[in-house]
Amino acid sequence: METNVVEALIKEILERENAGDRGYFEARLAAHMSMRRSSGMVVDGMRFLTDIKPGGDRELLCISSIELLGSQRTCG
Repeated sequence: METNVVEALIKEILERENAGDRGYFEARLAAHMSMRRSSGMVVDGMRFLTDIKPGGDRELLCISSIELLGSQRTCG
């Protein structure tokens, strides 16, 4: 997957979360998932969906490069 495709997907996710679009995530998240929020708290899928509210101000911020599927990626 090209870097610009990954960045576009991340931006779409941020926009949908900022808009409070719970249905977007309900249709796409695995039944059992967890994620680490920016605060460091780990939440399960139900907590993530419950926390989605419109009016967020999340934005894409690249702080380092990552290795994705065996190739080095950096934010553009």
